[in-house]
Amino acid sequence: MSGLVYRDLLTYYRKNTKVTYILEVVYFLFFLLVLRNIYGAITFLVIAAPISMSGLPATMKDLDSNYKGMISARLMPYTQRDIVTSRFKAAFSCHLLYLAEMLIFCILHHAITGDISWKTYFLLFLGGWLSAIFITCVNLLSSFITGMNAAAIIYLITTVLPVALFLLIMLTDLYEIIMPLFTGNHPYIFWIFAVLLDVIMVAVSYLISVNRFTKQSAKL
Repeated sequence: MSGLVYRDLLTYYRKNTKVTYILEVVYFLFFLLVLRNIYGAITFLVIAAPISMSGLPATMKDLDSNYKGMISARLMPYTQRDIVTSRFKAAFSCHLLYLAEMLIFCILHHAITGDISWKTYFLLFLGGWLSAIFITCVNLLSSFITGMNAAAIIYLITTVLPVALFLLIMLTDLYEIIMPLFTGNHPYIFWIFAVLLDVIMVAVSYLISVNRFTKQSAKL
C-alpha cells in the first residue's frame, strides 16, 4: 500500500507548477514581513496554510478522471479499501510539509515581532490544523462520491468559504466574540468539540468513501 501513497504524493507534487511554489513563498513572506501583526499570523496559520494543505484530493481527482489513474490502481493487487486508505494516507501525509512550514512561520514571526505569546501561536497552529483536517475530509469524500466537476466545485467552496467567513469575522464585532474561544482562560470545551468533530468527520468520510468506491468497482 505504501507504493500507492508514494505514487499519489509524487504525482501531486509533480502536478504543481513552479508558479504554485513561487506564490506560496510570496504569501509566506507577505504575512511574515509585511503584515507583521496578529492579523498576519491568524491569516497565514488559520486560512492560507490549511487551504494549501487540503488540495491533494481535488488534484488527484482531476488526474484520476483525465489520465485514468484510479482505473490503473484497480488493476494492481490491492483491495478497494487499500486504494481508498492510501489516498487518505497521502492526503494527510501532505499535511506534514505544511505543518513544518507553519512551525517555521511561528518561530520567525515571533523572532521578528515578539509581541505574540507562544500560547497564542500554539492555539492558532492547532486551530489551523484542525480546520485543514476537516476541509481535507470534505474534499476526500467529494472525490469518491461525486464526479470531477462536482468535486472541483466543492473544492472551490472549501477555498472561498473559509476566506469569506474569516473576512466577516475580522471586519465585524464577531472577532471580539470568537477570539476568546481560542485564547481565553478556559477554552477546553471548544477545543474538545473541535477535535471530536474532526475525528467524526475522518471516520464518516473514510467509511462512506470505502463503501461508495467498493460499489463503483463492483459495477466495472
